[in-house]
Amino acid sequence: MELENKYNIKGIIEELEQIINDLFLSGLGIVYENTMEDMKNLVEKCRDIGLTFAGEKLEDMMKELSKKEHSVSFDYSKVVKDYHALSGYVDIVISKIEDLG
Repeated sequence: MELENKYNIKGIIEELEQIINDLFLSGLGIVYENTMEDMKNLVEKCRDIGLTFAGEKLEDMMKELSKKEHSVSFDYSKVVKDYHALSGYVDIVISKIEDLG
């Protein structure tokens, strides 16, 4: 199966946008189990299709957010940096897709 048949880049970008929006709306304060599961699945899709940076940032965010469950004083700075980087990356990919037409 060809890669472009396996995953639709635009669809994956839309999934990334949804995750970013969900995280933003929660203020990173509450991340539901289904959101974490969606992130995990999206990490694999991103890696499979070549969106390695997005996959890495999502995985980094998942690792940091999972630490939050076991911490009384959680430092959000790493998650916020990864969130910002991922959001900017998604904007760039969307721009490139639009340029292609």
